[in-house]
Amino acid sequence: MTLATGEIIDTLHALRERKRSLAKSLADTEKEFDALSEQLLIDFELHKTTQSRGSRASASKSETKRAEVKDWDAFNQYVLDSEAPFLFQRRILSNAVIELIDSGENIPGVAITPITKINLRTL
Repeated sequence: MTLATGEIIDTLHALRERKRSLAKSLADTEKEFDALSEQLLIDFELHKTTQSRGSRASASKSETKRAEVKDWDAFNQYVLDSEAPFLFQRRILSNAVIELIDSGENIPGVAITPITKINLRTL
């Protein structure tokens, strides 16, 4: 069965609204989850423990490390001096690159790929 163009658009609209509702519900759930996780960490600290259990799950405290650049000039200089480009993720700021290319700048190794999509507006 093939849908008429208007039916496709209306179905897309309904699906987008459902996605928005689910995203809001997910955001609310994540806030509640984060708040309870913080409360549990406080409880662990208070009771001088790193793990506990309920009737359906157990929980334990874990710590990981994450690098955060505080001085980009110093970090960039280190990368250059140490020949350590592997410290960067292989990702570019797409909008900035497109803007430079559109202004006439030649950036080797970069290709602009068009992306076609549907823009949907509520009536």
